[in-house]
Amino acid sequence: MTNAPHASKLAPETGFAWPAALFLAAVYLLTTGWNLHLQPIENPDEPRYACAARDMVLSRSDWLVPQFNGAPRLVKPILVYWLMAGAAKLTMPLGVDMATAFRLPSLLFGLLTVLSVYGLGRRLWTPRVGLLAGLILTTTYYFHETSREIVIDPLLTGLLTWSWFCFVVAVQSVQRDPARTPYLPLLGFYVALGLACLAKGPAPVAVFAVLPQVLYLAWERKQSQKEASAQAPSSAARAGLSKGELLSRGGLVWGVPLSLLVGFLWFGLLWPTEYRSHIGEFFKTQTLARGLGQVDHNEGLKAYPFLFYLLDIPGKFMPWALLIIPVCVYCISRRRAEQNASQASAKRMLWCAILVPGVLLGLAGSKRSLYALPLYPLLALAAAVAWEQVCLKADAATASRKVWKVLLYILVTAGCLAIPILDLLQRVGILPSVPLNGLLLWVCFLLPWSASLAVLWAYDVSPWKANPWKVSLQALLALAALTFAYEAAVRPVFEHRKGKLATYGTLGDIGVLEHTAPRPWVWFGGSANEAVWYLDRPVRRLKAFSSLRTGFFEKPDALLVVREKEFNARPEFKEAVRELQRLTLGKDAYVLVEADPARKPAASLFEGPVVSADGE
Repeated sequence: MTNAPHASKLAPETGFAWPAALFLAAVYLLTTGWNLHLQPIENPDEPRYACAARDMVLSRSDWLVPQFNGAPRLVKPILVYWLMAGAAKLTMPLGVDMATAFRLPSLLFGLLTVLSVYGLGRRLWTPRVGLLAGLILTTTYYFHETSREIVIDPLLTGLLTWSWFCFVVAVQSVQRDPARTPYLPLLGFYVALGLACLAKGPAPVAVFAVLPQVLYLAWERKQSQKEASAQAPSSAARAGLSKGELLSRGGLVWGVPLSLLVGFLWFGLLWPTEYRSHIGEFFKTQTLARGLGQVDHNEGLKAYPFLFYLLDIPGKFMPWALLIIPVCVYCISRRRAEQNASQASAKRMLWCAILVPGVLLGLAGSKRSLYALPLYPLLALAAAVAWEQVCLKADAATASRKVWKVLLYILVTAGCLAIPILDLLQRVGILPSVPLNGLLLWVCFLLPWSASLAVLWAYDVSPWKANPWKVSLQALLALAALTFAYEAAVRPVFEHRKGKLATYGTLGDIGVLEHTAPRPWVWFGGSANEAVWYLDRPVRRLKAFSSLRTGFFEKPDALLVVREKEFNARPEFKEAVRELQRLTLGKDAYVLVEADPARKPAASLFEGPVVSADGE
């Protein structure tokens, strides 16, 4: 925060903002919320949360200790379960089915993220930047996908982005009137941080919010002292807020205890129970072990700290990854010409918000795509700022020349992103999963360039050439329309929940689900999480060949689901069991078998490598 002489640095935008906010909300809900009821609950994470929330809704477990597959699940804080179960309690009487109700928190917190990004762009730059950032985020591939999933990260992203918005409002209020404490935005800021901690623990809050914000305040104070020293050396020591003023104006005295109270509420409620030991295990596993790379299956990436995200984020930030790199390079080349103190301060904030988490994520041992989701709103904001500065602040005579320069950067960028682009095309099913070769790399290299040429041609012949803002808005809305078309037409073909229900429902044909004589289920080789949800019964999971002896063969009434590749690779299976049915569950093929009492399993069946469990 800075003192009154520099109050113009983050001067807020004024004016009525609700029409644009409602427009963004409508675009987001139409493109992301459409066909939500058709999306099946899938491995590996969704069933964990859905089963625990279902037990709460049906009063099979209390609302303090989530249960999954018949055992307590205390590896994540409680907020996501409370929100899912609460959404089901409120909406099921209105005709919403339970699985769809469980997706509503992710959808609504995704909306909070979009609106928070709009507010950040509006306050730090212009209303146009805010609208662009909201539309870019809405049409980003990975953000769109995760905002429909039953996972924690959309909640975390929404709360962290909202905390950044409240932080900016508070900073601007102090700059405008240093004698007044902005209690309302500070209250929203500290409560958001506490809820984010209640959603996924304190580590993400520190990485994505606290550390970047502290660094920004220190950077601003140093910059203010530097500017004050240049103007009046005797006043340099007074530039920026003192420590006592920061404690008072920033509400640290009451705000930090409030955040801790909200964030550690669940841990405090668990402390007097028999699950006290799980609290220490949570911090040991979810913070220390993940940071050291002892969780998740990415051992090969630990030697390359930043490689995972350098390859992963560009592919998942499509199609805007092709835009953000070239326009940011172009903006950096013009940095010295930027004389606006407000924009310079806003850029410093954006650099802190992106680079600090980016470096810490890159250095962490455990890496998953979901961990970086809170960066996507900030990347969308950066893309919107760069877009406005490159394409929208030019007159008609120079606009085409600037666009040509951006397209030249896109050509180079496309070559650098060839592998992530190919990976994305394989993930969404446009290209088959085949080994990389020179021809495919050249295809991925040339396609974005060809598309860029088409965009340039359309721009040159457009009757709105003199109004690049209108062209930009139309292009974004066209992309939003394509996203809606995907949800309305393409997704129902590939993701229909009835297909999952039909797959698991066929198991009832062999008497497995009869209530009069239920048989215990054993799962080996792969994830049993979907079975726990769709069969609505506990399923015992085996991870090692040695556990087959006591886990299945000594239980004559049990049914075993074994992954087909393990079943075919071990002839001992076929010699000791009776095959009942071939199954296709998710992306894997399985075989349903029961023990054959007339055959004795070979001893070699119980010797073999450990089968890794799926990631958390």
